[in-house]
Amino acid sequence: MGERDRHKIDWMLIANYISRTISEFDYLRLQNWLKNDPERRRFLEHAQHYYSREDFPLPDEEQIDRIWKEFYGRMKQKQERRLWRRIERVAAVAILLIGSVCAWKMYPHSSDMQAQQPILAGNSQAVLILSDGSSVTLEDDGMERTVTDQDIQINQQGKGLVYPACSKKSDTLSNTIQVPQGGGYHLVLSDGTQVWLNAKTRFTYPVAFGEKERRVHLEGEAYFEVMPGHTGFIVETERMNVRVLGTSFNVNAYPDEQVTVATLVKGKVEVRSGQEKQVLRPGEQASREKGEEGDIKVNKVNPLHYIQWKEGCFSFRDNTLSEIMRVLVRWYEMEYEFESSELEEICFFGVLNRSRNVKELLQEFEKTGKVRFEYEGNKVRICAGEK
Repeated sequence: MGERDRHKIDWMLIANYISRTISEFDYLRLQNWLKNDPERRRFLEHAQHYYSREDFPLPDEEQIDRIWKEFYGRMKQKQERRLWRRIERVAAVAILLIGSVCAWKMYPHSSDMQAQQPILAGNSQAVLILSDGSSVTLEDDGMERTVTDQDIQINQQGKGLVYPACSKKSDTLSNTIQVPQGGGYHLVLSDGTQVWLNAKTRFTYPVAFGEKERRVHLEGEAYFEVMPGHTGFIVETERMNVRVLGTSFNVNAYPDEQVTVATLVKGKVEVRSGQEKQVLRPGEQASREKGEEGDIKVNKVNPLHYIQWKEGCFSFRDNTLSEIMRVLVRWYEMEYEFESSELEEICFFGVLNRSRNVKELLQEFEKTGKVRFEYEGNKVRICAGEK
């Protein structure tokens, strides 16, 4: 695809896709435009990741056109990977290349890979715990099945579960989905609400919602697209609750993290902790630190950064290496240790494809010269980089 072909791009399709306002019909048009053209797919990934930073505005035609020129220049000149000077930040000791999701496909990998079994990325898997305590393993093998809980027929369709709309008016019957390390899952609740579950997440919910509030419990991370209803929808976590009426939002409530975070993509939510409550609007984020009773902080953010995991990416924004490794170990079946505590505080910035094996991914960090990684089976040792 030459440079002249960029004029065939429907800019609004791309802009609406990146800002998550694309309609179902336009999404099909976009997929048709991308079909069988890897360069177009690389360009879309490049544009999407370019705008994953919180200090970037939502895209318009002029901005996307500029991204295309940068991308095409990289393809044409076959330049070596380099850091983008304009994204240097004082808080970051080292910076990852934004857009490495596409760049790693364009350039040859190092030939000095160690001859050992790679630590592979996770996949769509989970365990469903039924109301009687029995469990069913859920895997994406392409088969359609039916799971029965008392008289409720639950459809397993590839990567997800679909609960039927139910005439029951009681929410006493509940299910739990446990997503293991290296897993992820999607389900549709009985009211039509869609839920995407990240790795190492436990999610409990009624098989059928009653006439009172639609209430679910989360430990881990999930993205919700809540269907409007005559009753409120509440996500309970250990440190705060999120109350919504027809909206899209992300909740990160892992027990091993110091902060519980709710990020609003669209709609309106109310966040409660103790007697305190805050109302969020699109692009705002509420957070509460462990041990701070009722202290909810609200900040303006780019929500796209916080839902990249749902699109198959890790997104880091000046995160310390200690924070990054806690994220990676949920997705990769591995253990890790730091050579020294100073390494835990090195910060990185970037977006990486989480379908890669762990060694390929960690090579991006090694290119900064700040760290290097040693492997022994499924254990990773984090050492100081070459001086």
